[in-house]
Amino acid sequence: TSKCILLNDEILILRNGLTDFVMPPDFSNNLTDYEKYRRAFPRRAFDELAARQIGLPGQTILDVGSGTGLIGDGLANIELHLIELDCNEILIRATSRRRNDNRLAFPTRAVVQSVVAKAEECPFSGQLFDGVVVAQSWHWLHRVCAPGEIRRVLKPGNSVGIIYYMHVPMGRDIAGQTERLILKDHPHWRHHNSAGINGQVLRDLQSNGFEKIESLSFDVEELFTVEQWTGYVRTLSICNEMSKPALAKFNFELGDLLQAVEQPFVVMHRLFMAFARTPVV
Repeated sequence: TSKCILLNDEILILRNGLTDFVMPPDFSNNLTDYEKYRRAFPRRAFDELAARQIGLPGQTILDVGSGTGLIGDGLANIELHLIELDCNEILIRATSRRRNDNRLAFPTRAVVQSVVAKAEECPFSGQLFDGVVVAQSWHWLHRVCAPGEIRRVLKPGNSVGIIYYMHVPMGRDIAGQTERLILKDHPHWRHHNSAGINGQVLRDLQSNGFEKIESLSFDVEELFTVEQWTGYVRTLSICNEMSKPALAKFNFELGDLLQAVEQPFVVMHRLFMAFARTPVV
């Protein structure tokens, strides 16, 4: 059974008894770093979404795994209705608070509401949304239940867009050296040496009945200072999993590694996007 609790006009909490889904790490532990050091998605990402009829004026859009609201920030100046869904209530509340605090400096034309719930059990009626976006979180979702829910709530013939924007280590660059430093004490880290392309997304979309599947990627040279890179690295899931002594040791070693680095330095990032449509009944 599920129970919906309306806290105010902007935030809805869904309590449920689901226990068989793997929960992502509690990224609210790194909330300050996420808000300060994670890079915004490139403007081209939103252009590509719009080219597939996701995020147009007048639409109702669902952002699954909304986190600290980077998708919502990118859609803020469009007159649409955006619902941000995340299982982490702290992230949802922090995003709402940040936007309220900056409302005068960064006015928004979008109507944004927030829902605390799991993607595997969306509290919405079927065929409600004109588009769905899943940014930087597909790998935390159940590979059958979540795509099934996304397909259920999308209108027939409409699209879902999956986005990843992440650093790509290039051998002896700062990103590569940082990853090798992490692996020295944490060889189990499964997200190291990423090419920034999530092929599992394409398989999941295909096996769950989506059509017209396509993907694209492009690279962006992001400039970092030592402070910015150190803060960004703290947002990686592996750092969230470290014990306090292990994290302190790693931070010391990373500081030593970066001590003589010329600033700012380039860290290559890759933007990967996958798109698919629901069948037209």
